[in-house]
Amino acid sequence: MRTLRTASALAIVGTFILTLVVQNSSSAPVSEQSRAEVYKRFHEVLHPLQHEALPQKNFAEIRRQSGELFKRGKAIVGLGIEQAPADLRKEFAKVLRKFDQALNTFSTDAKSGSDDELEKSFSEVHDLYEELEMFVLAAPVPVKS
Repeated sequence: MRTLRTASALAIVGTFILTLVVQNSSSAPVSEQSRAEVYKRFHEVLHPLQHEALPQKNFAEIRRQSGELFKRGKAIVGLGIEQAPADLRKEFAKVLRKFDQALNTFSTDAKSGSDDELEKSFSEVHDLYEELEMFVLAAPVPVKS
């Protein structure tokens, strides 16, 4: 459990740092700013569900937010593999495919699955998002000199 909390904290800090670096870099291409914004928007929905709704077993709230989380997750998928460093794209593509499949399962479970199925598929989406984020954080981001 402590490892999960540490990983979650690292993901939050990573998202924050990535957002700050991109926002404060006048030389960052629009695509990098857009990439950071897509991840940030997904995390804005994911975070309260992971750290408030899920621990309280508030599956009604997870179901209520599922459409928005699904939509924002598909936006990440839509960015493609170019968002990862070139040397990591093969592995990134595998994780991106798993994330896409997990989003589909989550969407189905949110509509018609049991609470246990929803909890499992939501957790899978969360964990795969964190994996994707680590790949993206490995990508070089231009910093204003």
